Amino acid sequence: MIREEPAMLALMMDRALNLPSILEYAAAYHGDREVVTRTVEGPIHRYGYKDALVRAKQMANALIDMGVKPGDRVATLAWSTHRHFELYYAVSGIGAILHTINPRLHPDQIAWVANHAEDSVLMFDISFGELVSDLAPKLATVKTFVAMTDRAHLPPEAPAGTLVYEELIAAHSPEFVWPELDERQASGLCYTSGTTGNPKGVLYGHRSTVLHAMALVQPDAFDLSARDTVLPCAQMYHANAWCTPYAAPLVGAKLVLPGRQLDGPSICELAVAEQASFLLGVPTIWVGVLDHLDQTGQRLTSVRNVAIGGSAPTAALMRRVEDQLGATVRQIWGMTETSPMGVINTALPAHAGEDEDA
Repeated sequence: MIREEPAMLALMMDRALNLPSILEYAAAYHGDREVVTRTVEGPIHRYGYKDALVRAKQMANALIDMGVKPGDRVATLAWSTHRHFELYYAVSGIGAILHTINPRLHPDQIAWVANHAEDSVLMFDISFGELVSDLAPKLATVKTFVAMTDRAHLPPEAPAGTLVYEELIAAHSPEFVWPELDERQASGLCYTSGTTGNPKGVLYGHRSTVLHAMALVQPDAFDLSARDTVLPCAQMYHANAWCTPYAAPLVGAKLVLPGRQLDGPSICELAVAEQASFLLGVPTIWVGVLDHLDQTGQRLTSVRNVAIGGSAPTAALMRRVEDQLGATVRQIWGMTETSPMGVINTALPAHAGEDEDA
């Protein structure tokens, strides 16, 4: 009889791929690299990854004090801001699940997905105060509402008893040790409306999301490094802003969050002021940007790569982007179900010199 020997295990480090490790790394090695936000309140907010980690840990303590437990769903109705960025790590980091709700859904569908997910907390930006007030009686499982602002900007129409995000931050310690989580544990929840009937939920995990971010930063994908400034023009409620809130800190890239304003002039203003080198968004975003540049004679000279997805860009649009921005277009395809990137069309050496119209 042949005796089976146990498998020989490697002696290299063995660490779970958990999302808080991305922000911990960015804070340790790129602590002063900025996260810049055009806030919903109006002004530009900026801080470093080190500051973001401190606030994420304060929010983690606040969530636990609210009674949020591992596996609970914490929902957001929010734009791309630094507070939303903090929740990406604070919620998942304590073992709960971040449910980013698309505010473009019909209010009845918003209520349906919140109830289907059994969300226990709803965090919302001030622009959604009236919507949340109307929805509150229909949200069967939501126990706590949090306005993502300070006391001065709390919407008067917010549901009674609404907590204030900045007060929760101020009231809690930054001393926090992330729990040891199974890397296969769920971390995020997005519902896709690209389906028949009611939206369908897609459940992301720590391991899958970290691996997705690691794939995105590769040279033949988004080609990101600590020398880049990333301006995602896909909202953070839309398939995790195409994973950029994880990919940017993973390499120490500067992250510029546009808030709610995705019109051509606003994007151009941010891109010029912050010297954005990588932009991404759907085709209609770039039509607005290029039309604004045509009308003003302004130029974006820092942009190196532009990723276009969501729908197929025309050859004419891709040529306009490359001619007017001097950037390389990377056409992408994906779905909420693929985290979301599925294919990134990067030219190979064999394609050099080919007719671009072929």
